[in-house]
Amino acid sequence: MAQALRTVGVPVLASLQGDATAEGGDLLWVNHDVLAVVYPRLFPVPFWRFLQEHGFEFVEVPDEEFETMAPNVLAVAPRDCIMLEGNRTTQERLKEAGCRVRTYRGKEISLKAEGGATCLTRPIFRSK
Repeated sequence: MAQALRTVGVPVLASLQGDATAEGGDLLWVNHDVLAVVYPRLFPVPFWRFLQEHGFEFVEVPDEEFETMAPNVLAVAPRDCIMLEGNRTTQERLKEAGCRVRTYRGKEISLKAEGGATCLTRPIFRSK
């Protein structure tokens, strides 16, 4: 993927090295001034502490919305996100945190294939 992006002039800002591998759903991009959507039962404690120490805010996904991919929220801009429809509690928590929330149906592309908005995208650098 990196080679294809370079070929069309898209800069590659980071890459995995050595024996590292990744699958779309395995990646998490951490940046300053963000809001983190988390499912506490699966969140690694050291990483939770790291985010707390760096002032991150958390929007917790309830147990009943885990299976319908509520943690899979794509940030498209600061406090502007896209998520799978039907996860009303998580959606309301995001709105209460000051986020603009847009939803998509995803019955075919997400729920059947088990890939949400973050799995289907990759961040790119855009010049102003």
